[in-house]
Amino acid sequence: EDDIPEFFSYRIRGWGGTDFVPVFELIQKKREDGEIERISGLIYLTDGDGTYPETKPDYPVFFLITGPYETRSPDWIQTLELTEKEKIQEGIKIYLDKDEYGHYRLSRELQRPFFILGPAGVGKTEMAEQLAKEMNLGFVSYSMTHHTRQSVIGLPAIVSRSIGTVNYQATEYTMSEIVDAIYEQIRKGWKEGILFLDEINCVSETLSALMLQLLQKKCLGPHKIPEGWVIVAAGNPGEYNRSARTFDAVTLDRMRVLEIEPDIESWMEYAVGRGIHPLILYYLQRRPEDFYFYLLGKKPELITPRGWTDLSDAIKACEEMRFAVDIPLISQFIHKDTTVQRFSDMYDFYSNFVRLEDIDQILSGQISQEFAHRMKNEKFQIKWMLEIVLLEQCLMQAHKISGGCKTPQDVSAHSGAGQWQNQLQNCLQFIEYIMGRGLELDYFIASLMRNRDAGMLLILKDSQWFWDLYRDMNPE
Repeated sequence: EDDIPEFFSYRIRGWGGTDFVPVFELIQKKREDGEIERISGLIYLTDGDGTYPETKPDYPVFFLITGPYETRSPDWIQTLELTEKEKIQEGIKIYLDKDEYGHYRLSRELQRPFFILGPAGVGKTEMAEQLAKEMNLGFVSYSMTHHTRQSVIGLPAIVSRSIGTVNYQATEYTMSEIVDAIYEQIRKGWKEGILFLDEINCVSETLSALMLQLLQKKCLGPHKIPEGWVIVAAGNPGEYNRSARTFDAVTLDRMRVLEIEPDIESWMEYAVGRGIHPLILYYLQRRPEDFYFYLLGKKPELITPRGWTDLSDAIKACEEMRFAVDIPLISQFIHKDTTVQRFSDMYDFYSNFVRLEDIDQILSGQISQEFAHRMKNEKFQIKWMLEIVLLEQCLMQAHKISGGCKTPQDVSAHSGAGQWQNQLQNCLQFIEYIMGRGLELDYFIASLMRNRDAGMLLILKDSQWFWDLYRDMNPE
């Protein structure tokens, strides 16, 4: 437990040609000497280019690739490439790294802004906001389409000046609204942060020169972006936004461009922490093709992650206020008739069998024998849907505990960690009762182990009962 903070303090660097063999030899020697009694796996932070052992070890090996590189690794090595979000996070860490004198290693002028290019509604703003929260940074967000030249560089003011015997009047500018917002965050204690500028490729012609100045010199007119604040910009490709312009070569050469596409796996991780309605998660697991859709025509069809997120909030509000969740409501957020009909049918189907109060009773271990017996004899489809809802509830609660902690010690000492353990044990006992010890229970356990927040709680808290169950399910 004490070693984990040190592990997360390393920065990944890769230059190719690494000899990986000595690491495996060292692990083997420590096992033979009794220093390592049990090894669950090896995670190697690398670019993946180098010399590998000739024989496969008896434990899993994961290579976290900093890429993009073409690796020639053996089949028994599982490679995990960094996501676009992780690439930005790595870049921000480099920008904010300081030398022994407390000065930033890279000057402000050398810090190329990040430019996230992707379709509308895929979560570009949410990604930047998540990064700021996870890295404990300040966050200022502006949509550039809402700005005029005056709000960007300030209002002109006439001032009197003199040089020698010559007196004259000149123009100065009041503080930029954007830079002032950063100063306000600094006054609140956020000396470092992310300045997020959305729709930067949609600015008017009057702001084009200022945007180039911002990218190159990190200033807006006479106002400099404070040191410690990293610029992350975003925009939509032209086919999604008619007002979007293609950047010329000069502008592109001053940015770090990352193109993103709708990624349901990354969104699912975000959705658990965000508290997206469990039925939306269940539906998208069954029909991932409905996660994102875009088609132009007389009646444009559009489904976006933002639409699912907003629909989740609407469903929760309707359930709390006892309003109907029906096709007229769903179609306000999901603009494709077939998907609206399918989701509406699934919601009605689920609502006829399981209430939200039942979920709370399962988590608390207070479920009635009558309900447990009824669910045991239900169709597999109903039982599977209930398992997914319970899994998402457990992952959501784990995120609320682990996600808000800065260190593993904070996770271990969290007042809600013990309650989460009890709820998880109640869930697993209920699923084992209605489904038996089969693939369904194994899926639930594996999903917990793959999740960072749940995995942290299972490792750091007294979870011997969980690992005993895991070994019983996986005797090999």
